[in-house]
Amino acid sequence: SAFSLFNALNGQWRVGHNGAYALDYNTIPIAAELIGIDKEELPFAFNGLRIMESAALQIMEAERKKQK
Repeated sequence: SAFSLFNALNGQWRVGHNGAYALDYNTIPIAAELIGIDKEELPFAFNGLRIMESAALQIMEAERKKQK
Protein backbone atom coordinates (compact mmCIF):
# COMPACT_ATOMS: atom_id res chain seq x y z
CA SER A 1 0.00 0.00 0.00
CA ALA A 2 0.99 3.63 -0.38
CA PHE A 3 1.18 4.10 3.37
CA SER A 4 3.52 1.12 3.76
CA LEU A 5 5.74 2.54 1.03
CA PHE A 6 5.73 6.01 2.61
CA ASN A 7 6.58 4.49 5.97
CA ALA A 8 9.41 2.41 4.46
CA LEU A 9 10.92 5.57 2.95
CA ASN A 10 10.81 7.63 6.15
CA GLY A 11 14.60 7.98 6.28
CA GLN A 12 14.94 8.84 2.59
CA TRP A 13 14.23 12.57 2.57
CA ARG A 14 16.39 14.87 0.48
CA VAL A 15 17.42 17.72 2.74
CA GLY A 16 18.78 21.13 1.85
CA HIS A 17 19.62 24.28 3.75
CA ASN A 18 15.93 24.91 4.50
CA GLY A 19 15.10 21.32 5.49
CA ALA A 20 13.50 18.44 3.65
CA TYR A 21 12.25 19.19 0.15
CA ALA A 22 11.47 15.76 -1.40
CA LEU A 23 11.72 12.04 -0.96
CA ASP A 24 14.58 10.32 -2.75
CA TYR A 25 12.67 8.63 -5.57
CA ASN A 26 15.71 6.50 -6.44
CA THR A 27 14.99 4.37 -3.39
CA ILE A 28 11.34 3.64 -4.23
CA PRO A 29 11.86 0.45 -6.30
CA ILE A 30 14.07 -1.10 -3.64
CA ALA A 31 11.70 -0.22 -0.78
CA ALA A 32 8.69 -1.42 -2.77
CA GLU A 33 10.33 -4.76 -3.45
CA LEU A 34 11.37 -5.19 0.18
CA ILE A 35 7.83 -4.64 1.45
CA GLY A 36 6.23 -6.80 -1.24
CA ILE A 37 4.65 -4.26 -3.59
CA ASP A 38 4.57 -5.83 -7.04
CA LYS A 39 5.24 -3.93 -10.26
CA GLU A 40 1.56 -3.79 -11.20
CA GLU A 41 0.62 -2.18 -7.87
CA LEU A 42 3.55 0.26 -7.79
CA PRO A 43 1.97 3.03 -9.94
CA PHE A 44 -1.02 3.20 -7.58
CA ALA A 45 1.21 3.14 -4.49
CA PHE A 46 3.38 5.86 -6.06
CA ASN A 47 0.38 8.14 -6.58
CA GLY A 48 -0.59 7.77 -2.92
CA LEU A 49 3.01 8.27 -1.89
CA ARG A 50 3.16 11.60 -3.74
CA ILE A 51 0.04 12.80 -1.92
CA MET A 52 1.53 11.86 1.47
CA GLU A 53 4.88 13.40 0.54
CA SER A 54 3.18 16.68 -0.32
CA ALA A 55 1.20 16.70 2.92
CA ALA A 56 4.30 15.89 4.97
CA LEU A 57 6.27 18.68 3.30
CA GLN A 58 3.47 21.15 4.07
CA ILE A 59 3.49 20.10 7.72
CA MET A 60 7.29 20.35 7.94
CA GLU A 61 7.17 23.82 6.36
CA ALA A 62 4.52 24.96 8.86
CA GLU A 63 6.68 23.65 11.73
CA ARG A 64 9.72 25.53 10.41
CA LYS A 65 7.72 28.75 10.23
CA LYS A 66 6.48 28.29 13.81
CA GLN A 67 10.05 27.93 15.05
CA LYS A 68 11.16 31.25 13.54
